Amino acid sequence: MHTVNSVLRAAEFLNERPRIKGSDTDAMRITAAALFIASIPAQRPYHNFEHSMFVARIAQVYMPPNSTAEDYTAVALAGLFHDAKHFHENDVVNVATAQATFRNWARAYPLHKSLLQRVDAYIGCTVFSHGEFPFDPPDGFAGCLRDADLSMSFFENSKHLIPKLAQEMGRPYDIDFIMGNMHFLKRQRYFSDIAFCQVNSSNWWLTIELGLRKLLPETNEV
Repeated sequence: MHTVNSVLRAAEFLNERPRIKGSDTDAMRITAAALFIASIPAQRPYHNFEHSMFVARIAQVYMPPNSTAEDYTAVALAGLFHDAKHFHENDVVNVATAQATFRNWARAYPLHKSLLQRVDAYIGCTVFSHGEFPFDPPDGFAGCLRDADLSMSFFENSKHLIPKLAQEMGRPYDIDFIMGNMHFLKRQRYFSDIAFCQVNSSNWWLTIELGLRKLLPETNEV
């Protein structure tokens, strides 16, 4: 259960980017969005507020240094909302629901038309259907979001979510799951410079595997 204080602390990270810190309006919107997403009940083990917050955080890390306040805000909002009310087995339905949830929320926090359209499009490019992403990101910032959505196992603070992904999929968290997940990640296309360098650096995948193995129940370690 997320307390108001824990959500506010998490939202502070998203508002730490220098350009957002200079905009009280953008910071307010991001904080309000975090509180709203955290309040959605009956969330899944993996596709929930914690995952969405990490996606928003990592996507901001992946963004280029010349990004504007609107760029950061668009990516943060899209990251927070991309899995809103993710309750359906069909991800096309999930993403359409997330877009509708964002639009309804935005009525209380009016956005510039360009920002509204960007967030909606960014959420749309996270659709995963029939084992693939059918849509390319509309721009490089959306690419950062898509990379972040794949990157939970890439960072020390978020890799603990991978066993929850196995739980949500109805599978045991074991060596087979780890290797299958890594095989899936290896064959994806990455768009941001940082993620591209991560996945193409020497020993990267060995580091990921070792990190995920540490999360195995002791009886499953080999």
